[in-house]
Amino acid sequence: MKKISLLLYIAMSSAITSCTCSGGDAAKTENHVAEAEILSPAPLAEICDSAKFSAHMAAHPDRWNAAFRFINQSIAEGVAPGTYPILPDDEAYAIVSEYEPRPADSCRFEAHRKYIDLQYIVEGKELMGVTTPEGLAIEVPYTDDIEFYNPDGVEARYAEADSGAFFTFFPDDPHRPSMRISDSGNQPVVKKIVVKIKY
Repeated sequence: MKKISLLLYIAMSSAITSCTCSGGDAAKTENHVAEAEILSPAPLAEICDSAKFSAHMAAHPDRWNAAFRFINQSIAEGVAPGTYPILPDDEAYAIVSEYEPRPADSCRFEAHRKYIDLQYIVEGKELMGVTTPEGLAIEVPYTDDIEFYNPDGVEARYAEADSGAFFTFFPDDPHRPSMRISDSGNQPVVKKIVVKIKY
């Protein structure tokens, strides 16, 4: 029943977006931006670039509004792990996953070229990091919209991620998610929603 409800929501969201975005005037854009700010489940994490987020949200409010609606609906319905379409033509889609955070030495930096990552932790905690692309050593060359980098000696900004903030990572934001908070003791399983938003 939850799956049916979520799919119905996705279909309605796509229909609404196609109608509301046809005008394209400044007033509608401002309304969309204000709506996105209201819909977001938490504030933007401090390690993320608020200027880039605000600029892209103003340019493509329909994508961000749909993304935040999906996250809120998913939280309310306890959506199962899987991949979910959000907007037509892959303008936005979501990956819901559950996993145990890994030791830092097994987590690399990664970056994408076609999509922005909107990451939100529904349950649990993990450590996330972000850095700049200059001087990074490629470990796995770019394929399927992802490239991996060696984290050794890289200066980065880190933050504990939980349901109290959402994270955005743009193509020039190599990021390092899924790390354990501590190397000792058991750590709860993380449930995360990653919305891929076309750049």
